[in-house]
Amino acid sequence: MTLIGSRAPLPESPLPVEKKHVRHRLRRHHSAAVSDIRPSRLERVLLVDDNPINLQVLSRLLRLHMGDIVKDMTLVKSGVKALEVLGRHSFDLVLLDIDMPLLNGIDTAKHIRHSNTFDVLLSNQTIPIIAVTTNDSPEDKIAYIKAGMNGCISKPVSPLSVRQTLFRLLEHTPHTPL
Repeated sequence: MTLIGSRAPLPESPLPVEKKHVRHRLRRHHSAAVSDIRPSRLERVLLVDDNPINLQVLSRLLRLHMGDIVKDMTLVKSGVKALEVLGRHSFDLVLLDIDMPLLNGIDTAKHIRHSNTFDVLLSNQTIPIIAVTTNDSPEDKIAYIKAGMNGCISKPVSPLSVRQTLFRLLEHTPHTPL
C-alpha cells in the first residue's frame, strides 16, 4: 500500500483472526450467487480522501474484505494528487471522496474523464470511479453520474455495501453507471 502526499505512514495491522471471522460472517449474509463470484479485475485501486482516518478505514476494509481481488492500493489526500498519480500509473478503480478542498470529487472525476489541464493516462480515463461520500441523495447521485462516476458508496462505509458495489461494478462495462 502506498500513501502519497503524506508524511505519516498508515499502520498495516489487520488482525488475521478477525479477518477470518468477518469474512465468514460476510459470506453468510450474501446469497450463494454473489458470494461464489471471484472477480480478478480490481488489482490496482486508487483511494482519494483528504481525511487520513477515512483513508485508513477504507484501506483496511478493502484489505480485510476484498483482499481476494484488490491486490494493490495507492492512497492520496487530494484530487490534485490523484490526477498527478493517474498521469503516471494505471489503475483499475478509483474510490473518490466528494468533499475535498481545492479540487472536489466531482471536479476531479471530470478531469479524469476529460482534461486539458492534467495529463491523465488514456487507460485511466475510462476506469470506474466510485464516489465515497455522505452526500448520497438521489440528486447527488445524478450529479456524480453526470461528472462521469459509475456509482456511490455511502459513508460511513460498511463491508457489505463496498462488496456489493464492487461486485455490481464488475458485472458492468467500464464507465457505465450502476
